[in-house]
Amino acid sequence: MEKIIYNLEETNRKIYEGFGISEKYYLKTLLESEWAVKKIEGRNFLSYRSEGKEKICVVVNENGNPIIVRKKDFTVVIAINCMKIGFIFKNSLEKSNLEKK
Repeated sequence: MEKIIYNLEETNRKIYEGFGISEKYYLKTLLESEWAVKKIEGRNFLSYRSEGKEKICVVVNENGNPIIVRKKDFTVVIAINCMKIGFIFKNSLEKSNLEKK
């Protein structure tokens, strides 16, 4: 178990460094979720599907810019979902707009 925990900590450190984001954000992987960032009335919103339901969160800004970081096949979007969370998605599942199912 100790080895697993140390590997997890090292993996998390590499993810934070790779995306260049602060470790103050909790990261949640949603690699099978369709997602989109929409700008509405000057604010950015993250919408994504989880467990068949659409979820909507406010994207966090830093220095006036939304915290959205793309790297190769993945994107981290820092948004507020009861707490500041970094959602990691597959870019191939990004949608311009999520339709209601």
